[in-house]
Amino acid sequence: MEPQLAVQVFDDDREDDATRIVLVHGVMDRGASFSRIVGYLHDLVVTVYDRRGYANSMEAPAAQSLDDHINDLIGILDGHRSVVIGHRMGGVAALGAAQRRPELVRAAGVSDSPRP
Repeated sequence: MEPQLAVQVFDDDREDDATRIVLVHGVMDRGASFSRIVGYLHDLVVTVYDRRGYANSMEAPAAQSLDDHINDLIGILDGHRSVVIGHRMGGVAALGAAQRRPELVRAAGVSDSPRP
């Protein structure tokens, strides 16, 4: 059963070849923390979401491991080749998704991420 995560997509009405970016928040944060950044990415399709246990995804089953967060991110990509940018633990999930599904992760940008 797929967890119900709070996902928000901006400018999803663009063509299929539009650059897609997924922003992944870190610990003690939420997807809304990227709201100011999204305003600068108006020419791209941008997805932000609340990881399991955070903000509007509190009702999703608790993550049992890092693999759960990586699998959730792969599910968010939904088959779309995307640039994934993550902060702290979100960066670890981004790198894990890039390693597991390189055909879906066009590039990964990480900031202040610990080693898993």
